[in-house]
Amino acid sequence: MALTGQEIQQQARHIRDTLCPLVATDGGAALTRPVFSNLIKFIAKLEKTNITTELLRQTRIDKALLEICAVGSRWPASLTGRAERILRRWGNQVGKLGVLRAALWAEGGRMDGCHKRIVVDEALVKKDPDAETDIERKLKKTWVVDTMPGLKPDHYGSVNLRVGR
Repeated sequence: MALTGQEIQQQARHIRDTLCPLVATDGGAALTRPVFSNLIKFIAKLEKTNITTELLRQTRIDKALLEICAVGSRWPASLTGRAERILRRWGNQVGKLGVLRAALWAEGGRMDGCHKRIVVDEALVKKDPDAETDIERKLKKTWVVDTMPGLKPDHYGSVNLRVGR
């Protein structure tokens, strides 16, 4: 039984956002028996699922499996071994996994429903009403999310900030 893209994406988010921090602090003991058995079942189904580049971009499951396989991770060895086998197989199928980027602007992507809007800084215009050139107004570019019923922004992922940079 193959997994759908939505199921894979939900599980990837659960692994990255919930389980990885728990395992990092408490080790493999943080995984209860039901959680561990669900992960084993999920990975077994994932091995049978046909993966495409588009599916990897949409779900980001490769990033979750890379976190499980990371050097010095405290995940159980049985999970890391299976995750490494899957990543090797996917690397042979679609190429280097590290160069895949998320489809931000595609339908279902994180930036889906956003558009760029240019706003004039009103405070600068009020100070000097005679200064009407674009340079003197200092335009600001902002991103706006279209409001649709039932649409709420996702707060998953990382902004890749590192201490000291």
